[in-house]
Amino acid sequence: MKLIIATGSAGKNIAQPLEKDGFTVIYLDRKPNESAAPTEPTTLTESEHEHLIAAANTATQFIIVFGGGGPTGTSLAIETAHLAHQLGIGTAAYVTHPLSFEGQSRARFANTAAAEFRKTNTQVTEFALDDLINRVDPRLSPEEFFRNIDEEIRNAIRKAAC
Repeated sequence: MKLIIATGSAGKNIAQPLEKDGFTVIYLDRKPNESAAPTEPTTLTESEHEHLIAAANTATQFIIVFGGGGPTGTSLAIETAHLAHQLGIGTAAYVTHPLSFEGQSRARFANTAAAEFRKTNTQVTEFALDDLINRVDPRLSPEEFFRNIDEEIRNAIRKAAC
């Protein structure tokens, strides 16, 4: 069984319709912590760690979905990939790269994630938002743009899961 691990709010947005399609999904997210710095990495809780270990008993692959650059989704995705690697579970990641106007710190964090995934032999499919924004109708609202991107990612996951 291929198990989708959705980290952060972007991962959640991508994965929810896939769950309705019959995919099994584990959601890993946090409410914003006002005391934490916006770029402070997030770690798996003990119960999340145990849940992932239990899920690995029946999973043939972890499919990790997240928006690269955000501290929550990116940190949890990296930690999940390392755990899967330790458990001998194959991993694939579907990740968006932040838009350039979102700042260099998010871009650096996304690039760090890519390097970490290489250490775990994770197969990565990247969606560079700056490239994708040029392919969509400029009349779309930001919400419609992201819905279209999320659907493109879901279609890539559906195709790979067959």
